Amino acid sequence: MESETASVEWEWPEYDGNMDIDEPEPELFVPEEEPPVPDIPWQELQELQIVKEKRLCELSREIHQGPYYTSLPNSEVDWSLEGRIVCRVVRCPFYGHEFQLTNFRKHLHSTMHRRLDEWYESEVAVPSPSPELKSPTPERRGAGVLPPPTSPVSA
Repeated sequence: MESETASVEWEWPEYDGNMDIDEPEPELFVPEEEPPVPDIPWQELQELQIVKEKRLCELSREIHQGPYYTSLPNSEVDWSLEGRIVCRVVRCPFYGHEFQLTNFRKHLHSTMHRRLDEWYESEVAVPSPSPELKSPTPERRGAGVLPPPTSPVSA
């Protein structure tokens, strides 16, 4: 067998540059011309980035700390408030106060927060939206317009 394979010789046809090839030439990809990038001043770009960064920080706080506030479905939560473990419930006497995590959990489940949440439910209830009007987002409804709760709130 070895002698049979050794005796086979391959001959390649000669090619001169004038011979026709059956295969078509591949089409080259020509990208469409992109519209020119508008010339935006760097100060405006910087302002846009600052706004985006603030919104991303708010979303991050809402994602990471949102589960702590599930017991307060009617309360207004201010996700723009900076700080790691702070009370973000608007109209709470401890709004903006920093806590240790264990005390923070107890604080959010306190009688004061339950009463404040009940007050939000009764006083800030948003009526069913009419087809022409957009309903406000739950975390921002009534921000800065409502009087403080009239019932005594204790910790």
